[in-house]
Amino acid sequence: MRNSTVIRQLSLSDTKNAADLHLKTIPGISSLLGKSYLNKFYQMLVKNKKHMSFAIYVDNYLRGLVTATEDILETSQELHRFFNLNSYLTLFLKIINLQISPLAIYSRVMFEKYQKKSYKKPYLSIVTLCVDPKYQRHGFGSKLIKSVLAEAKKRDKNIIYVDARADNKKANKFYLKLGFKKQRKIFGNAIFYKRP
Repeated sequence: MRNSTVIRQLSLSDTKNAADLHLKTIPGISSLLGKSYLNKFYQMLVKNKKHMSFAIYVDNYLRGLVTATEDILETSQELHRFFNLNSYLTLFLKIINLQISPLAIYSRVMFEKYQKKSYKKPYLSIVTLCVDPKYQRHGFGSKLIKSVLAEAKKRDKNIIYVDARADNKKANKFYLKLGFKKQRKIFGNAIFYKRP
């Protein structure tokens, strides 16, 4: 039986599923903060018109998604508003349990400061890209990136930025294969860019 595959905008009703997919595929600080934080994160990305998100569904189940923003500074500020005492306590406990190092947190904060200063408008910056591990290597990631490229043209954006951990060879290779160029490596992250 043939699977039905559809790409459409991520809906508010799918933000919990998006949070689950993020937890399953993207390690890092946002995942360490848990599903509740990620659910708010995806709700914010869906609601704000400066953001965009596309999702790929197989037989009506979310199997991949990509989100992007026109303003990384505003997006970072919105995400930091979700931090509360519980968020800081969670991170503190993760540090004590050696699940994350203070250096990793510091590096992320410094990287976000770099992004805010160096990205030149008008642009789209990819915030998240994740595909269910069972559906990787089926071209879903490429299709989602193509959706972002098409949206960038519609919105008259000159450039698309995306970052990946510098040591994530699979992600680095993926972006290069799609025609992105490596701009630089800073604070443990590689920044890539492409003109639509």
